[in-house]
Amino acid sequence: MIATCPHCQSGFYIASELAGAVVTCSKCKKQVRAPDRRGHAPGSLSEANDGIPVAMLAETRAETEEHLKNETEVRFELEKKIKDSLDAKAKAEFQAKLDAQARQEAEERLKQEVSARAAIEAKLLTETDVRRKAEESAMAEKQARENFEEKLKTETEARLKADVQVEATSRELAEVKAKLTEA
Repeated sequence: MIATCPHCQSGFYIASELAGAVVTCSKCKKQVRAPDRRGHAPGSLSEANDGIPVAMLAETRAETEEHLKNETEVRFELEKKIKDSLDAKAKAEFQAKLDAQARQEAEERLKQEVSARAAIEAKLLTETDVRRKAEESAMAEKQARENFEEKLKTETEARLKADVQVEATSRELAEVKAKLTEA
């Protein structure tokens, strides 16, 4: 059933069980008396059947109710669109937060990987340095060994020459001694 607020002149829908009861206007929130079951507001000219045909009143009421029903449906559709829009906005904000969190976690993992890679590279440089020093030490030992072997070879050759000379000198002495003994 349709009622018109005498305070703000807005129409609003009332359940037929509330006919004739005091209700609150949905727009201005003031107390008004609902129309009776025939749709007449208390004290209205229509209630006195002011010569307006009942069919005309019923038709006007039906049009008004249909108009109100359409407005209510439009309002519900708009409210649903607003709610869906807010839900979409909330979902987008939530997704943005998730994306930001995932990006932050990815950046943290990347920092950890870079740090781990730097530690590995430092260890490799240290191992390479140790290996290079070991190779240099091995090369120095090899050079020292070659120098020692060369010196040993030179000394051995000198001793052999000295032994040959001692032997030659010993023979000469033995010959001189033999000549002296013969003489």
